[in-house]
Amino acid sequence: MADREDRTKDSYKMRISDGDRERWQEMQAYTEELAGLGYQAIAGVDEAGRGPLAGPVVAAACILPPHREFLGLNDSKKMTVRRRESLYEEIIENAVAYSIIPISAEIIDLINIRNAALQGMAAAVRSLKVAPDIVLTDAMALRGFTMPVQAIVKGDSKVNCIAAASVLAKVSRDRLMREYDGAFPGYGFSQHKGYGTRDHYQALDKIGPCAIHRQSFLKAEHKGECSSKDNELGEKCERKVASHLSKQGFAIIAHRFRVHNVGEIDLICLRDETVYFVEVKARSGSTKYGGPAAAITKEKIKRIRATAAIFLRDNNLSDKTAVLLAALVSIDNRQEVEHIKYLPIY
Repeated sequence: MADREDRTKDSYKMRISDGDRERWQEMQAYTEELAGLGYQAIAGVDEAGRGPLAGPVVAAACILPPHREFLGLNDSKKMTVRRRESLYEEIIENAVAYSIIPISAEIIDLINIRNAALQGMAAAVRSLKVAPDIVLTDAMALRGFTMPVQAIVKGDSKVNCIAAASVLAKVSRDRLMREYDGAFPGYGFSQHKGYGTRDHYQALDKIGPCAIHRQSFLKAEHKGECSSKDNELGEKCERKVASHLSKQGFAIIAHRFRVHNVGEIDLICLRDETVYFVEVKARSGSTKYGGPAAAITKEKIKRIRATAAIFLRDNNLSDKTAVLLAALVSIDNRQEVEHIKYLPIY
């Protein structure tokens, strides 16, 4: 079956119409205007997968060569599967630079889908091997960059480099979902790619959610086993801290990272070449904050340091600066988060 699909892909030849040529010129107009102003490396950024019940949201950034046409390019949602696949290969072979970043369902649940999409898009820009002179995004504004960033509403149907990024994100995500179909059979991920189709909901009713389902999306229809109030409060505090850090430009790269017989770290974040290991502690609003030792014992700090060292080693991040933080979360009488205070752990 795979061989037949490969032969079909190899034999596919995209038919280019006059409309395709006209659309390329129309969607290239703004890029040419920017080039006339001196911008050379123009990056387009987009994401795919904000709406599904399962799987990652995937962001992509792309800098197209200035003098090459990618005829047939359009908003990826308006293209056939074959055309997307063909242009995907053409883009990655000929782009000046590109990057593709998936953000897992776990991180989506932790910081919400909007923040997860923004985190992925920002990471995609930072991962480009060629630094862009300007960044153009599909509607979503990115902060924290020194170069200009412009958010263009419906940019994936107006600007070629954004459309190219949308193709990279969409095809990459679809391929991931086909892989997940093998790892998590019974849901039909190859067909619906994680979206809320009737067959998907029927599978959820029959076998329940799996590891790549977005629990925050399913909460209304499929509630998990009841957890203790302490666990619910801990999860709420971790989500609040993660969301707050995400909005400050921290990329959340791990949640509840655990090493057996060593330790566990609540949140691991990355910003400006520094890895932050965050221990979240909920405290009553009436309790005065002490130093970090008041919230975290010396034995706990020792375990965090050992766990952090393993994470850095296993993720090839040993060259990064590592910082340990305590996030002390003040809780009111209604068990709602009032305030978050960050203190270094020594």
